[in-house]
Parts: sequence; C-alpha cells; structure tokens
Amino acid sequence: LRSSKVIQVPARTLSSLIDEHLADREIDLLSLDVEGGEPEALRGLDLSRHRPRWICVEARDPAEIGRLLDRTHRLVEVLTDLGSHRDLLYGRR
Repeated sequence: LRSSKVIQVPARTLSSLIDEHLADREIDLLSLDVEGGEPEALRGLDLSRHRPRWICVEARDPAEIGRLLDRTHRLVEVLTDLGSHRDLLYGRR
C-alpha cells in the first residue's frame, strides 16, 4: 500500500543559485531535467545576465521551451525523442 505526504520546501530560481554559487563565471553547459518542471525553471533564469553557451533541456512541450529560449539560443539538435519527451540541445546565438 502506497501512501503520500505533502511537504513544503523552499524554492529558488536558477538565477539566484547562479548568483550565489557562480558569481561572474560564464556557464558553458546548463543541463536541465526536472521531470516536467523545465519551463518553470527556465522562467527563473535571467537570460539577459546568465547566458550559458549550451543548454541541454528535457522537453515535454518542445514548443514552449523554444518560446522561452528563442531570443538568446537556437535549437541545434534533438538528442533523443522518446515520444513523451525530447532532449534538446540549444546553442547561444
């Protein structure tokens, strides 16, 4: 028998984590796989300040990921396509 429990945990944006741990360092590769939360996580990344050279992202909705990244990055390759999701590689424009 499975039981579940709801717990609350603090949330932080990607930009706040980068600001705290990487300061002014450039990011070569950001790999993002958070089981469907990728669009929300990307919304917390200030792409005017933090522009990783490469972003590898799991996408259950590739069009939404494209809308979020299109101004600063271009789709380079679909690394995997498993039907339910794709792993996409974006390169900085």
